[in-house]
Amino acid sequence: MARHARHRAHPEMDFLRECPCPVVRRVCATVEGLSMGDDVDSALEFLDPAGACHELLSNAGGALMTTLTAAVVDLVATVLHGVAANSVQVLLVRSLCAVLTKATAACHCVDHAVLLGLLDALPGTYGREEAAVRQIYMLGLAPYYALLSTAVERCALFVGSPVVCTPHRGAPLCVKPPTYATARDRLEAVVADPLLLPFLFERLQVWAMQATDRAAEPVVQRSDHLLVSVAAACPRALLDHPHIFTVLVEALIMIASSNLAATVAARRVLVATLLRVLLEVSLVDPPRLRQSANVPEALIRAYEFVAEHPSAEEALRMEEISRLVVDLFVLLAPAATQLVDSFFGLTLLALLASQTATEAQAVVSHKALCVCLHIAHAAVAGGARRLPAILHAAGSTWRRLRDDHPDAGARTVAAALAHAAEGGAWTQRHARRGRRPRRRPLPPVPWAPATFPDRLLGVWRTPAAPRCWGCGAPWRAAEPAISPAKCSGCFVAAFCSRGCQVAAWRSGGHAVACARWARYAASRVEDEETRLARVASDGGEGAPRLSRSAAVGAVRAETCTGELASWRWLSRVASAVEAAGLHLADVIVLVDPMAGAVEVLPSAVYGGCPAAVPLAHQAGPLEQHGGRVLRVVYREHPPRSRGLGPAALGLV
Repeated sequence: MARHARHRAHPEMDFLRECPCPVVRRVCATVEGLSMGDDVDSALEFLDPAGACHELLSNAGGALMTTLTAAVVDLVATVLHGVAANSVQVLLVRSLCAVLTKATAACHCVDHAVLLGLLDALPGTYGREEAAVRQIYMLGLAPYYALLSTAVERCALFVGSPVVCTPHRGAPLCVKPPTYATARDRLEAVVADPLLLPFLFERLQVWAMQATDRAAEPVVQRSDHLLVSVAAACPRALLDHPHIFTVLVEALIMIASSNLAATVAARRVLVATLLRVLLEVSLVDPPRLRQSANVPEALIRAYEFVAEHPSAEEALRMEEISRLVVDLFVLLAPAATQLVDSFFGLTLLALLASQTATEAQAVVSHKALCVCLHIAHAAVAGGARRLPAILHAAGSTWRRLRDDHPDAGARTVAAALAHAAEGGAWTQRHARRGRRPRRRPLPPVPWAPATFPDRLLGVWRTPAAPRCWGCGAPWRAAEPAISPAKCSGCFVAAFCSRGCQVAAWRSGGHAVACARWARYAASRVEDEETRLARVASDGGEGAPRLSRSAAVGAVRAETCTGELASWRWLSRVASAVEAAGLHLADVIVLVDPMAGAVEVLPSAVYGGCPAAVPLAHQAGPLEQHGGRVLRVVYREHPPRSRGLGPAALGLV
């Protein structure tokens, strides 16, 4: 009786009891009949994914959300007033969350309404006394937090890859999924909630605490990619957090350093999750990664933890971890003077370089070798008389890789490192004989005069999947598993649907620009192939023939020191664009000055990228010189963009 009386305190339960829909009434009766020892999922087996879930949400989705919100607020108020939460309150929240979890897993009709309803309850559960919030998280609100996280994750995933989040969702009566533009607008509104992102970061800290606390029961029972999804779909929202890199690095060290055996499986998932998030935000704002403390230590601890605790999918997991770790080191490499003294970083780089058994390991090894050689040159340029101790001690590794590495370009890099290590030993022998040590110069890097070789520049490349030039969608409207189709005229533009293609052709100007993009792409293919042929003749890597779209978006190495106006290569870019008949506003130059990594993208492509700067920043420079401005966007956050007019570019 007490349980039923408590449920009747919520008027929305009366609506559920009296609803003419039999599915709604049965759900209400089931929820009211549950006790703490019952299996909620088993009690809800009657919810048929093919029809019952859609019927439930269509008739009572709003009432279910209102009831859940009231129950969550009621539970929090009870705990914060110093009264222990009773089992009826906890059970009501748990059962309603289970109902919504099962229903929304089969029907997507009210996804956005459910997410907004869950966010409405967040102010009542988050941002209060830390001890009380942690207590209610552990006692009764974990199902609510899990449901909220799943709803946000679905919203973010749909923007990035709808085929991932909707392959088995959608009953025959369900409405069509939203368009890409609608889904993107909804996600931007969701992440703008002032409490959502702080909640995600505190949830991460709770995970880290539980991974190291023997008395705590782990809450991570599944692979939770929420942070990864948000970082991929709207990374600048995460970068608004002033201490995001500190939070991620500290959590990574804490989780990977724990020796609690009971949480190994959960920690393995979290380590991979944190590395993915760290890479996503670092690609948008690499300067902040380079300024963050303890990053090399976090990377080596993460790598060692996964290596020491293998799982059934050990090989795949280790390949993924190795790739993430070495790509983060590539982004750190421009700050080589900081890595010179990093024992953790150099140790891990030497380890990654030594492994070449598989094709994936050979790729990682090549990248690690390039970073090591870059660090060696930075050390000598800084006045050091010999290589850093770790790189010098790995001389036998460099000699082995010089002879046995499966990649010719990697063998060239290993030979340079071996020569440098031998030179260090030679100068030390002179010192032991009482003679003044002589500095033996390092050989030039094989990819000179570029800062980094093509193998590393690819890390800065904007994801290769084409985006619709009309709406920015990374998938076809009718077939989410397939990328937008390339324009058959220029093979540069891409469109998700016939509607976007017709609109771009008629009113978007592509009817005129198509041939111009074809000319520009042909010139880029010729330039890239000429450059790659020159690199190959100098003993570098070489590369296969490029497609038009690959050549247009290829990352190049340029000198980006000094003021923007002194970057002479910008004049070549502008001249190539206008020589093809295009406008300077048709492209955007994306730069990481410290790395010298430059990417020239069509503005339609860049505008659809999740990491793109806001439209106001993109359009600002075009207000001068009648729009004849070459825009340069820096890889950093808060966003920064500049523009150069015809005079600064040396154009007539």
